[in-house]
Amino acid sequence: MAATWIKPLHVQQGKTISQCLGDCTEYAMNSEKTNSGELVTSYKCDPATVDMEFLLAKSEYAYRTGRDQGAHDIIAYHVRQAFAPGEIDAKTANELGHKLAHELMGGNHAFIVATHVDRQHLHNHVIINSVNLDCTKKFRNPIRSYKILREISDRICAEHNLSVIAKPDHAKTVSNRYREPSKRDKLTQMIDDVILQSRPKDFDEFLKQLKSAGCKIKCGANISIQALGQRRFIRLSSLPEEYHEKILEERIAEAHAHYIEEAANASRQTANENNVPNVSSCDAPMRKSPPQEKPLPILQTPAQANEISSPPAKPPQQKNGLLLDLENVINAKKSKGFKYWAQGFNLQKTAETILFLQNNNLTDMATLKSEIAQANSGYNELERRISNADTRIKEIGILQRHVNTYKKTRDIYYEYLRSKRNPDFYAKNKTAINDCREAKEYFDSLLYEKLPTTKELQIEYANFVVEKQKCILARSEMKQRISNLQSAKENCEMILGVENETPTPTKKYEHTM
Repeated sequence: MAATWIKPLHVQQGKTISQCLGDCTEYAMNSEKTNSGELVTSYKCDPATVDMEFLLAKSEYAYRTGRDQGAHDIIAYHVRQAFAPGEIDAKTANELGHKLAHELMGGNHAFIVATHVDRQHLHNHVIINSVNLDCTKKFRNPIRSYKILREISDRICAEHNLSVIAKPDHAKTVSNRYREPSKRDKLTQMIDDVILQSRPKDFDEFLKQLKSAGCKIKCGANISIQALGQRRFIRLSSLPEEYHEKILEERIAEAHAHYIEEAANASRQTANENNVPNVSSCDAPMRKSPPQEKPLPILQTPAQANEISSPPAKPPQQKNGLLLDLENVINAKKSKGFKYWAQGFNLQKTAETILFLQNNNLTDMATLKSEIAQANSGYNELERRISNADTRIKEIGILQRHVNTYKKTRDIYYEYLRSKRNPDFYAKNKTAINDCREAKEYFDSLLYEKLPTTKELQIEYANFVVEKQKCILARSEMKQRISNLQSAKENCEMILGVENETPTPTKKYEHTM
């Protein structure tokens, strides 16, 4: 039998996001409750730096999407799974908690699972990152998420021959109590559906689509909406922050841009399937746009580039987008207004590309390709350093556990030797003696002349954790730089009429418009 609940975690008043994440993960991984950390497992993160990794994922999400929900932001989800006393052992309970979290999130979110043994009943505390692994989306917590969680848990328990709660009592736990969606819930759901399905190009068109759906609109100092079945108007400013007028305008623009990106990708895929060559130059469509006084600069040859000074040590991080393949995109959506928008979009991205190249002193294609190769090499080096730090952190953790075990059990072990291996003494102290033997065998396998002290291990552990955190931050910056460089390269190839090269298998990043 397993009782479950799920709780979204917000930033507490007077604390930072980092402090709140640290508090909840520290409570979950309490060494006194998890057998000195033996009952703590993780998915796509390291328990030693889980709060920092969650914080970095949130920063990357904010950078990629531009979304900030303020005080309403959900920083993580806390899931609890409690088993009946004596029904399951701690290791199996941890495995079931890991399986439950993985299935609930579809393997798209990092999490830790900590099994507590300080009570008569074993129970798991699962801390799940609200941001997915790609840092592009957040987990959308449905109203009846507790029921989904319970169904998954009951099925997993049944598969392992454990009992389940036949008639759960939801009245005892507020988090498990179901409530019917309110008028405000239904209105916010309608707004989301209009934005995601109808894809309005601006806020005015969004209001028109609401009216066509049967809503009444009041425009004034505050915009109010009365949907079908509502007795009163509801102001947008009284809804959660993400439904305020300014935030809605940003969401509508973002959804429309995403729609344009999908149309561009679909047209490119159609062109490739029909063996239609992509238009590598955007000169012809761009002639219909307002004339430019200065033509696009021609990239210099490698010989001329040798006279240019080396790029700065820390170039500015700019978000560089890709140009549209105008002919195929315009054919995908035949509209004069869309055509002019696409041409203007290309002018803007061309200017961004030229500015990026100038700021980074990238004046010829050979230098640009060399910079991409160096950035990829640097990214792989950071990956290697993070992997090495992970390995050493785990090794230090195991060594520290054996050192602590040896200190606690060595007196009993030597007393056992002085008793000439007395069978009665061994029977009374079997666990301590075997633990000490295991620790001694581990030390012998490492061939240490002198064992490091606990303080030395703690200092080395802290140094590797700091090293890993620095590498993770540097890797995030390097990933963005690779994306910018690759976008600039593809834009230059389209401007100059150069055929795109086949991407290498080591390409581990994606471009967003």
